[in-house]
Amino acid sequence: MHRHLKRFASLCMLCGLLISLNGCFLFGGGGGESKNAKKMTKEEKAAAKKEAKAEEQFATTLEVGLTLKDAGKYEEALLIYTETIAQDSTTLVAARAMHEMGNVYLEMLDYEKAQMAYERVMQQFPAFEANEEVKKKFEFAKAAQQVRIERLKVAKEGPSMK
Repeated sequence: MHRHLKRFASLCMLCGLLISLNGCFLFGGGGGESKNAKKMTKEEKAAAKKEAKAEEQFATTLEVGLTLKDAGKYEEALLIYTETIAQDSTTLVAARAMHEMGNVYLEMLDYEKAQMAYERVMQQFPAFEANEEVKKKFEFAKAAQQVRIERLKVAKEGPSMK
């Protein structure tokens, strides 16, 4: 238990560091602006900063879900992923959360729900960078579900002698 908390704390510190570094580059604190950069109004800067902060929060929340999944706390991870998607289902962070939901369901051997999660990612985010992996996992979950159905059928009816 202590090991998991230590790992979680380290992960949170790394996320915070990445977020602060990302903010430097997004808002001119790390390396100056390009010569071709458009001057932003105060309102545009505020809106961009607000949007970046929301993305950071979504990403941090997603990392918490990954940590919970790795610790075997699947139900808690699913709640985190569901909340992440509910906040804004149109971002790539939401696509990753849907993908991770499929992974959790796959680990829980709930192949039907895994298929639904993977299918949702492929439909809503056709350009998602991990779609090739998502498609393979979708096919695996589909095949595993079919095997489960066949096993239940054999268990119920007994093996057929043809």
